[in-house]
Amino acid sequence: MKEDESAKCRVETLNETCPAGNQYGARVFYRLPEALDYVEIRAKREPFRLMHYAQSPAIEGYVFAPFAISEQNPFWLIPNDETIRHEIGEPEWQRPRAERCEGDTEIKSYSRAFARCKEMLTDGRLEKIVLSRTATFRLCDPLTAEHRLALFLDACRSYPHSFVSLVELPSPHGAWLMATPEILIETHPDGFHTMALAGTSPVSDKTMGLLENWSPKNRKEQAYVADYIRKYLANFSSEVRESPVYVRKAASLFHLCTDFYLPPSGAIRLSTLAEALHPTPAVCGTPVEEARRVIAQVETHDRAYYSGFSGPVHQGEAHLFVNLRCAHLFSTHATLYAGGGLLKDSQLDAEWAETERKLTTMSDLFRA
Repeated sequence: MKEDESAKCRVETLNETCPAGNQYGARVFYRLPEALDYVEIRAKREPFRLMHYAQSPAIEGYVFAPFAISEQNPFWLIPNDETIRHEIGEPEWQRPRAERCEGDTEIKSYSRAFARCKEMLTDGRLEKIVLSRTATFRLCDPLTAEHRLALFLDACRSYPHSFVSLVELPSPHGAWLMATPEILIETHPDGFHTMALAGTSPVSDKTMGLLENWSPKNRKEQAYVADYIRKYLANFSSEVRESPVYVRKAASLFHLCTDFYLPPSGAIRLSTLAEALHPTPAVCGTPVEEARRVIAQVETHDRAYYSGFSGPVHQGEAHLFVNLRCAHLFSTHATLYAGGGLLKDSQLDAEWAETERKLTTMSDLFRA
């Protein structure tokens, strides 16, 4: 596709809206990692549209938070008014066909942002920054609710170890599909569980299944995240347990991971933990506030709900995941998001290739 056609494709995507999930304006489907069934949440009232995590009412529902709360991208709480469990069967509808909107603008925009980030990493203003990008796919036929469900079910079958969700928001916010490997915070029999997940390698390289084969760059990138989480959890308890670093598989990628466990306490609220941890260096950078400011300057797209967090809060249990490997679904287009952590020794070609690999988690769900 020519560059001007690619640009036209992106403009149309921004101007489109997606039909609401149901007559109440919101609907959610989700499947927890390793689960054999999925859950449908139907709201029988308007979802709560909030501007701060602390405003969240004490009700059961589904949390859907953006990277940065704004009027355009509010924090949503979708009431759990009706819950239906379904077996993960074959969808009645075929997955939609899609064509990628190719063009030079993607790589040019990413290259400019990469160069600006590299300058700040080199001069010491940043230790790490996560630079994200988008890719636009044109759907060959209008996307229906049945097509969205078919994509969700295929993601459930394709990525059994990931948290898979389809969140249909009131117009004009559209629908979001994700298959994410990263836990932000969840309840656990021993209290709370979170993880430091960073560093990326394709599973096609079997040697990367062994920790000793990972590069110093990937190890350092993951260590920044682990150090950040360790520091913040220490504010809540002196009895935090953590696992050794290990290799974790997610779809077609390997990552480095450390698990953290916080003992139970009636004084600790889930919303407080989520607000303290988000955004971690896994999706933002180090120092966090400086990285957040730079991201707002150099990225030419709105992250919206990419790299935010979401998940169910139900009957005393909560599972909040980072919104990674996701797609924003419109009636005629899908915008896919991916990012990667940059250090001062990062190379443009390698980082671009990493984002391309991450995009395949969603792009592989569409028929060519």
